Amino acid sequence: MDELSELEGICWLELGGLPQGLRAVVTTRLGGISRGDYAALNLGLHVGDDEAAVLENRRRIFTALGLDPQRASFMNQVHGNRVAHVGPSEQGRGVMTHDNAIIATDALITKEFESPLVVLSADCSPILVTAHDGSAIGVAHAGWRGAAAGMSSALVNAFGTLNYAASELIAVVGPTISQDAYEVGDEVVEGLRAVTPGPESAWLDRMVRAHVDVAEVNRAQLIGAGIKSSHVRITRDRSNDELFFSDRRARPCGRMALIAWRTEA
Repeated sequence: MDELSELEGICWLELGGLPQGLRAVVTTRLGGISRGDYAALNLGLHVGDDEAAVLENRRRIFTALGLDPQRASFMNQVHGNRVAHVGPSEQGRGVMTHDNAIIATDALITKEFESPLVVLSADCSPILVTAHDGSAIGVAHAGWRGAAAGMSSALVNAFGTLNYAASELIAVVGPTISQDAYEVGDEVVEGLRAVTPGPESAWLDRMVRAHVDVAEVNRAQLIGAGIKSSHVRITRDRSNDELFFSDRRARPCGRMALIAWRTEA
């Protein structure tokens, strides 16, 4: 369903199964000019990489996707649950500098045409939620802290403010760190247990120490917020695969991006 696409060395994961008029991709590490720990297509301006390299990387991916970066919206992500509605005044925020990214926000929602929404990640779940008819789109960033804060539910509720029923939404949880690579302490388990419906065996494996499947936590919360289970899926790819950036695998590291937009008015 999801397919890797490539143009002039730039590689991204094209998310499939979306309503007509919508498109979403997850970038990989391939095709940029960043060096060392950030090689190569780092899209994060806030992680210590050379700013000029990051801006060139952003130019390359937006050009490859045929998008105007000045219509895109980036967030200053804080592992919270705030959702921002994107209109014309939010377009271009955070594109050229992290200082004017949409402040203290971890999810975006819009009905605007060709207004790309961007989530940066490197192990946390990048989440896509869409209206069944393609008329609205939302994205979110949710690691364990965001999940404990109810980020997925907050995004579903934001669709409700636009008069979309949760049962009519579609969601995809993008490349997230795998359960076997994500050992956590008891405070993480307790924080997630309090807000995650369904059997905890679906996302928790004690092994020697606790290991959490953050993608499965977010899937359970999306379903708990009212999206049909058949309308929520997790991508096969995980962020600790070599193709993507992973903060657990190497620190410092770059950031990949989930970029989603409406292609038809």
